Amino acid sequence: MAVFLLLMFGVPLALYTLDRFAGNDDVSLAEAIRLTTGTIVGSFLYLLFALALVFPCLQRVAMLGLPRLLGLLVPLLILLDFPFFVAGDAPTPFGSSIGWPSGTVPIYLITAFGLIVAMALAHPILLPLRPVQRWLGAAALGIAIVVVLEFGFVVGIASWMASIVANLPDDEAPPAAFVPLLIASGWVPWSTPLLCVALLGLATWWGVASRRMERPAV
Repeated sequence: MAVFLLLMFGVPLALYTLDRFAGNDDVSLAEAIRLTTGTIVGSFLYLLFALALVFPCLQRVAMLGLPRLLGLLVPLLILLDFPFFVAGDAPTPFGSSIGWPSGTVPIYLITAFGLIVAMALAHPILLPLRPVQRWLGAAALGIAIVVVLEFGFVVGIASWMASIVANLPDDEAPPAAFVPLLIASGWVPWSTPLLCVALLGLATWWGVASRRMERPAV
């Protein structure tokens, strides 16, 4: 994992930093990272990286006493930002992060890395869960489900609208649900960052609570 992060993100980040020090600002950080992730090999490595995290994350959430479905959240969040890193500045949802208003911040990947850090720092649960910990786990799972459903909603609406625009005759009005659904999908990039912050907050709270738990004497 460390080698992957170094090659896929560390090298482009170092080159981007050197470019900035040299006074060049024509290339954004996302474009620099796409030098590796935007290739065929880089795309496969990105997918393999996400899949390789499934088993370790499932093991870790089990040790922490969290709902097992949360073990799939980190790999899934990484996959949700897959289009951002492989498609460049495309005039479609590909090339942007659906979860950010401007599409320029990989909010899902950032959240995934934050959750990895939180899980690594939390202490394994050795005692029965307290009510507050059960509530934290359930709340985190609920927020995670909403984040994923919002992503699916935007992708589904975008596909549906594209098919309507392509097949709708010029003299025919779009379906009545077209505009309301379009407006509803516009709220997703604004709500997703808030949900991700809440998710990271719950993960941090869980980590703090796990460290404060009394452990039985050995």
